[in-house]
Amino acid sequence: MKRRKRMNMDSVIGTTSDDYYRSNTPWLQTLSHCMKKRCATDGADEAKIEKLWNTLADDGLTPPSYSSILPATAPTVELVADAVWLNKTSLVDGDLYYPNHQTLQEFEFQEDMHVRLS
Repeated sequence: MKRRKRMNMDSVIGTTSDDYYRSNTPWLQTLSHCMKKRCATDGADEAKIEKLWNTLADDGLTPPSYSSILPATAPTVELVADAVWLNKTSLVDGDLYYPNHQTLQEFEFQEDMHVRLS
């Protein structure tokens, strides 16, 4: 089982297990809403999003299904960039999301070019 550590500059604040992520409703709802909003923008349909959900969320244990965990109403509060805790369903910080999204898209493009040109 993997554990993820949250850290600040002075010490480790705590660890979070995959089991906890699978049972943490605010985290799952925030992730599912982000996937519905952001992946659809990139052209993914519901079937692709559901498949991605199962790939990302499932690591040997069964998480709630994507459609069952998706919040009924869209969250209105955006998670701050330096948040340590996620206690309620939130919007993903766009200032953090977009640079990471661009970086991953560029990386994928470069890898594709390496395959084609090598």
